Amino acid sequence: MSITLMLMWDYDTPTGFAVSSLSRQADPLSDYACTDRILELLARHGIVSTFACVGVAAESGPLPVHNPAQIRAIHAAGHEVASHSHRHELIPALNRPQLIETGRISKVALEDCIGAEVAGFVPPWNRPFHHPRRLAISTKDLRAGGWHWQHSVSSLCEALAECGYYWVRVLYTPVHEQIARKLWPGRARAIRPTTIDCYSGVYTLRLNYLGYDDQLINWLAAYQGQNIPGQDLALVIYAHPHGIEHRNSQHWEHLARFTRWYSEHKDAYNITFTTPAKWLRRQSAGRLLAHPA
Repeated sequence: MSITLMLMWDYDTPTGFAVSSLSRQADPLSDYACTDRILELLARHGIVSTFACVGVAAESGPLPVHNPAQIRAIHAAGHEVASHSHRHELIPALNRPQLIETGRISKVALEDCIGAEVAGFVPPWNRPFHHPRRLAISTKDLRAGGWHWQHSVSSLCEALAECGYYWVRVLYTPVHEQIARKLWPGRARAIRPTTIDCYSGVYTLRLNYLGYDDQLINWLAAYQGQNIPGQDLALVIYAHPHGIEHRNSQHWEHLARFTRWYSEHKDAYNITFTTPAKWLRRQSAGRLLAHPA
């Protein structure tokens, strides 16, 4: 039994801070300073991850809006660079031409910056949540899109396929899970292996966890303790570089403890870190991926 972890960083930069109610007061340089700390720590423990970057940060220009040198450093360190849109746009509020534009412009900017393919897309705020094919209905996306849903997960994939992307991180909650949360609001949310679907040739990776605190460590230890033959799993976890300064599951203390725990247990628990592009292509070679819908 093996556990594969895909750690993703939403690299918002001040472009994202400006439109996020939780980050408007953040130091404009905090993502950059925190990323330097994160890169050093990950290198020390041999961990590869994914940085989903807003495209404008990869363009030439002065700080704090632009920092192509750091994005090149991320790529040079062996981490995957993905798109986080061009200017941290709310996807459900965009029409299809606008979505394709932000997808294409950000992809070109990032690829020009690092000189390599950008295969993945991480939508800001993890939206859209609306995914009828998985019985997930989002009234939040209905409000964001006006009088109708501008985008669902599957329509997002259609647009991303036109831009040349290979994978997208998604977050959605099926109706039965929404009902359970309302009936038992105090119950801890279950951590489940990531779900893979494919729409228009773009693979979706359902997000599993925010951060890397003791709850995640305890769950991984308990899962591995079951020792079920053949029960390999993959988990998608995420955080924000500036999140290491926040007193929540993304805090630096949790990250430092989690990376130490990984180094101490990776062999015994058969845990590895990888990137979505590498993992999906390995699964594809083994014919384990879902068929395109």
